[in-house]
Amino acid sequence: MWLFNGITVETEMDTIYNNHDKDRNNALPKENGDLKKSSGAKDPSPEQENVSVMTVPEYHVKQKLFTLLTLSDGYRTQPKSIEAARKKTFHFWDTQPVPKFEENVLSSEAVEPNKKIEDVRKEPYSLPEGFEWCNVDVDNEEQMEETYMLLQENYVEDEDNMFRFGYSLEFLKWALKPPGWQSDWHIGVRAKRSKKLIGFISAIPAMIRIYNRLICMVEINFLCVHKKLRSKRVAPVLIREVTRRVNLHGIFQAVYTAGVVLPRPVSTCRYWHLSLNPKKLIDVRFSQLGKNMTVQRTMKLYRLPKEVRTAGFRRITEADMEAAFLLLEEYLKKFDLAPVYSLEQFKYWFTPRPDVVDTYVVENDGVVTDFASFYTLPSSVMHHPVYKSIHAAYAFYNVATKTSLVDLMHDILVVAKNANYDVFNALDLMDNKVFLEKLKFGKGDGHLHYYLYNWRCPVIPPDKHRNIKAVFCIQFLLILHFWKGIMLCQISYSGKGTHFSAILRTLYALSLIISIISGSAVLHCDSSKLSDIVTEIDGEVLAYVDLDRDLFFDLVVKVEPNILQFYLAKQNGSGFLLADSFTIKLLRNRNIVNVAVGNFDGDMYPDLLVTTKDIVSTNSSKVHVCFGSERHFFCDSQTYDIEDEPQLVDCDCDQKSDFLALLSNGSIACFISGRSGRQFVEQRFMVELISPVRRPFSVAFVDMTGDLIPELVLMTDTVKNGSLVGFEVWTINETSRSWVHLDGDIEPLQEPRKQLLLLSSSTKIGQPLFEDFNADGLIDMMVPVLTETDSTMMVWSDGRWSAWTLNTTDSDGVIWRLVVDLNQSSTFSLQAGDYLHSGYPALLAVLENANRQRAAFLMTSYPSQRQFRIDKRLPFYRDPSLTNAAFYDLSEDGFLDVMLLRNVSGRSSSLFILSERTLQSIFIKIQICWPLPFDSYLMSWPGSSVQLQLITWRGTVNKYAGALMYSTAYKSLLLPYKVISTGWHRWNDNRLKVGVAVWSKATFEKHDLMPITRTYVNPYPADKPKHWKLTQMIIWSRTRIISGSVLLLGTIVVLSIIIFFMEIRQWRMKMLGEEESLIPRISTYYR
Repeated sequence: MWLFNGITVETEMDTIYNNHDKDRNNALPKENGDLKKSSGAKDPSPEQENVSVMTVPEYHVKQKLFTLLTLSDGYRTQPKSIEAARKKTFHFWDTQPVPKFEENVLSSEAVEPNKKIEDVRKEPYSLPEGFEWCNVDVDNEEQMEETYMLLQENYVEDEDNMFRFGYSLEFLKWALKPPGWQSDWHIGVRAKRSKKLIGFISAIPAMIRIYNRLICMVEINFLCVHKKLRSKRVAPVLIREVTRRVNLHGIFQAVYTAGVVLPRPVSTCRYWHLSLNPKKLIDVRFSQLGKNMTVQRTMKLYRLPKEVRTAGFRRITEADMEAAFLLLEEYLKKFDLAPVYSLEQFKYWFTPRPDVVDTYVVENDGVVTDFASFYTLPSSVMHHPVYKSIHAAYAFYNVATKTSLVDLMHDILVVAKNANYDVFNALDLMDNKVFLEKLKFGKGDGHLHYYLYNWRCPVIPPDKHRNIKAVFCIQFLLILHFWKGIMLCQISYSGKGTHFSAILRTLYALSLIISIISGSAVLHCDSSKLSDIVTEIDGEVLAYVDLDRDLFFDLVVKVEPNILQFYLAKQNGSGFLLADSFTIKLLRNRNIVNVAVGNFDGDMYPDLLVTTKDIVSTNSSKVHVCFGSERHFFCDSQTYDIEDEPQLVDCDCDQKSDFLALLSNGSIACFISGRSGRQFVEQRFMVELISPVRRPFSVAFVDMTGDLIPELVLMTDTVKNGSLVGFEVWTINETSRSWVHLDGDIEPLQEPRKQLLLLSSSTKIGQPLFEDFNADGLIDMMVPVLTETDSTMMVWSDGRWSAWTLNTTDSDGVIWRLVVDLNQSSTFSLQAGDYLHSGYPALLAVLENANRQRAAFLMTSYPSQRQFRIDKRLPFYRDPSLTNAAFYDLSEDGFLDVMLLRNVSGRSSSLFILSERTLQSIFIKIQICWPLPFDSYLMSWPGSSVQLQLITWRGTVNKYAGALMYSTAYKSLLLPYKVISTGWHRWNDNRLKVGVAVWSKATFEKHDLMPITRTYVNPYPADKPKHWKLTQMIIWSRTRIISGSVLLLGTIVVLSIIIFFMEIRQWRMKMLGEEESLIPRISTYYR
């Protein structure tokens, strides 16, 4: 089914009627009264209007448009309106997961949760006696000919047997074999004795975006049952069988259309039609002349020129495909219900095919700016001595960015007319209403209703689109450019009595006020408490990734040693749904130990870096790269041998992920993603490790020095006997693009710190944590150390170590301590994040008491005392099977949720607990900078860090920049900003002048500037939301900063207009006074 484009390509399902075949062919739409149906046809009865087949107003043939699943008591009983449908009982649809008419749907979600594949029925459904299942091989000419004949003889024709759809084999193959098609989704039913094909149904894969959810679905097509066998109830079984087979592939939603009202339409569109060859339509008795019309007048009415009017209008070529694809991709983003195509799919559907589909583009100065397309669906003319068929064209997708849509579609009509098409059809969806009436399309009587299977959402008007985020961004940009215009405006006027200079000074002062107000934000940051458990998932969560791009984290779960499964987050935060189509299964002898998320091929889909070890020998590791697509992952057969878990980093600054790894010879190599194709190039660094190490137990990529360039941090065993632990900091060499040791030697630990990190048989060293623990504006490193009697947090800051203590006594006086399972590696991990939004990161840890009871605790930071304490205000979760705890951010809103890992009888499972927030603390941030930030202003509050970028219209920022933050929870004034003055930064041979005020980290949006500074620490991920820029916009809208700024801007504009007109009026009055003094007085009479 071709969605949202007015095309249904005749792949819609045939309506199922019970011995009412002739009665269903009487309904014809009318087009403005100009063209009537031929005199030989009967008038449609009232209950036959708006039938489930689309009809061209000039002729009787019903354009059957995927009329799906009308399984009721016959065509006459099918409701044509919502009111009629509410009164009807739908015996079949009442048993299906579709929304009911009486439901008040406010959210977008599945009707029924997705099943596990093992719970899906494995055996086919039973058919009536004398019939059997078969798969139709679309590559077999004989079987396709059978399907072709079934559709030719049993699809819609008029009651006088004059017109019938005329499909071509090429058209059927085009509709049935898109990228990702499955052979077992082309289902047929045969008679056992004669082996004749008597029924057919098909499904093709589709990725559909519903509001902000991206859903992997199927489109149900070509449901057809032989006329004489429709009373056997074969169609319901066909529907159940295709549903079963699709479910076995992990897909539980579908999309379809119908011309009648079923439970329950998500959207409804109307058909419009244009006659291209009215003389032929009249001659074959498709239509008759309108009142007071002659053939010549009718032909003149619909006459079109021979040539197109748009310069650069031509047929699409292979070289245009990517540009046209980007146009369509951007265009469809503004609609609430739209398909999402990949480049491969776009090429398949829009590559011109004779008598199937045609696509045209408009090229201006070598750039493709517009494109339009249509497809062909002819109808056979029977018993006519001259004409054998009627050519009908259907509007496909049309995107106009530079050319007007009216002119673009006018040229498409000229092309269709010159190609001898007889009629052109379109739906009133998307932006089609712009050209329908202007190009003399007539409104038809037929409607097309869109339906979603196992999904409910609010009703969507055909042309409705929304983009609230863009509205806020536009408002913000308007304010910035208004300030810029004021500053750059130079007005000089030497006349006396003018106030332009005063106006300029007034506007400038007001712009300063707006600057201070927009830079100040009162954020009602909620402190959090843990809610009840949201859901429990079998398996160990290894990573988070936004698979469906709905701004909610989805889960990568290890369910078997060599199998990864994926769970999609529900939008309402109530849990997760299994997405089996994304399952990754590696060789049985491999054990997955780590997963990292990146983007190696530069497309829109996330990729995975999967690290595995041999189940028998665990000395070395292999890296598998799995490339993501819209509905599955493809794991490359090429693997890479390394000595430790890899770290993601953009080594060559091409905005594509590379990975860093330790090799067996002790050197570090960066595997760089190829510039073309899915391949990696190994690039070893010029300087190897200073001393051999057995294996670094932690590798991080973080800006430790505050110079905005990330360093490589290695925690290593620096002495061969294993008695000391130190760390090395490596930085990048700009000229050679290799990593160079920061100080030329390992940073050994000296007395008295040496005694604190002495290793013994019972000592455990934790994975280091990288946060700004003391709020000095620089990233610190914290290393947890667990001995037999004590737990200590060693913090490296300002070039020295300091010991932080853990106060693990709860409100009942019970003493807890850090715990590490015996089967865990020599290192263990804690999680740090600003859970309370206090400005200081807190710890999340699993602790154990003397009775071997375990619980997950939140431990808050007290920097002045260098201490972490159990937060007694928050409840904790007790479970003896707990092994680990981690922060995650389900909705990516900056508020951290909790994941708990359990191990029961050797089986891992993960618990997810959301954060409930009550207003307890308020932050006041005041940002002052000079001059004003015209071109770019970016501020965020993601978790525990604030990111700020200031660039003026001159490209510089003076040193007077900073921020204040007041925390009501801690009753203290924080000054966390470190100011970096303006300077030159060289990267990728581009010299750009940049000034940045930064607290913790800085993120640059310009791709040609330098790589994004990120922190990569095991376990993945960090606690920062990925979409922090979007999150901050939402926060600003909630605190009414944008609305207040817009109000002030409007006030300024109004005052400026008033002052301007007052000035003009004063000047005109003065001029009139001078003129009147020179003109003699004239009597009133003569005037």
